[in-house]
Amino acid sequence: METTDYHYDLPDEHIARYPVSPRSDARLLSWKAPGEVAHHRVRDLATSFELLGVGTQVWHNVSRVIRARIFARRPTGGLLEVLLLEPVDQPVEAALGSSAPSVWRCMVRGAKRWTTGSVQATQDIGVTMSLVAVESSGTRLIRLEWTRECPLGQLLDGLGTLPLPPYLERDTEPEDDVRYQTIYAAAPGSVAAPTAGLHFDAEVWSSIQAYASVHAVTLHVGAGTFKPLGDGGWAAHHMHVEQVILGVSELEALAISGVRRVAVGTTSLRSLESFFWWAVVWRATGCRPNEVKQWDWIQYAADGEGWTLAGAADWVLQALRAEDGDTRQIAFATGIMIAPGYRIRSVQALLTNFHQPQSTLLCLVEAFVGPHWRAIYSTALSEGYRFLSFGDASLLERQEP
Repeated sequence: METTDYHYDLPDEHIARYPVSPRSDARLLSWKAPGEVAHHRVRDLATSFELLGVGTQVWHNVSRVIRARIFARRPTGGLLEVLLLEPVDQPVEAALGSSAPSVWRCMVRGAKRWTTGSVQATQDIGVTMSLVAVESSGTRLIRLEWTRECPLGQLLDGLGTLPLPPYLERDTEPEDDVRYQTIYAAAPGSVAAPTAGLHFDAEVWSSIQAYASVHAVTLHVGAGTFKPLGDGGWAAHHMHVEQVILGVSELEALAISGVRRVAVGTTSLRSLESFFWWAVVWRATGCRPNEVKQWDWIQYAADGEGWTLAGAADWVLQALRAEDGDTRQIAFATGIMIAPGYRIRSVQALLTNFHQPQSTLLCLVEAFVGPHWRAIYSTALSEGYRFLSFGDASLLERQEP
């Protein structure tokens, strides 16, 4: 597949730069099979039980977007815009919860002449950012130090701003502190929102919890989610790595066979699929892996053959109890690339937004519904749906490859 295979024309007027209000007024396109398209509102999920299914397991991502954008000024007066991507050599939860200095991988705008030394944050609260290294990709490793006695997460709440997606082409507004967080966001660590969940308000979410079985994952979304496919298509793309956390109670839910599952968003789906391959690699190698690599699903395909998600979850639960019966959660990194040829094992349906042209998320959608995504997106455009992070939603039923 070439990059152009994931191109479609997205007129500017279809890009939603602001969400609808209330959020559940967003439109919802449901697709079950070729020719089976219907149009709803997200609020219909509260009353049209057949859309998700009574008793269905609904999986959602509870990661919270952090105020990861910081402004600083060089001694010469130039302004720097620093976007914290991920801490180096420690989990994001540990870095945000610590008052000790930490080194972060960052994207920096206006840094062409910043090749050495330190800068001060524009707000006079004693925050120093020292340049450690410039990576080949252009990202920078920056050491953060501060004089206030508080953890970094608390510091960012007062110092930083939410980083909106670049394609919105607008500045962050105070209202975005609410608009760009899901109502169930709980675990700080993302630099981009798991946007499918932005459609839920408290009333609709409460109604879903009344007839479905709701389960949480944590996947801290990185800025790499916005990186478009380059030359060579998805086979040549280098995926970003993100942190996944699953509680033991969630593993017990995954160990139930024969149940219908729906993923809220591509991040929830990536978490569950990554867990399956994390278990496959553990069983195949005898060592619990720290990371699910981009092509593990190809390298370990034979080891995963004939194994279900429920079987994998049950095996992991037994292994965890044998190692340490008091284990409460598992955590690992994932760089999995879900693309055509990949077989989805975790869910039967996916609630998701309409994604950017030439994005890895479109590759995932094609793995889910096959080439029908083109007809789905064409229908959405012709019907006036709003696209991208603050746009409308689709509910897609999985198609076997």
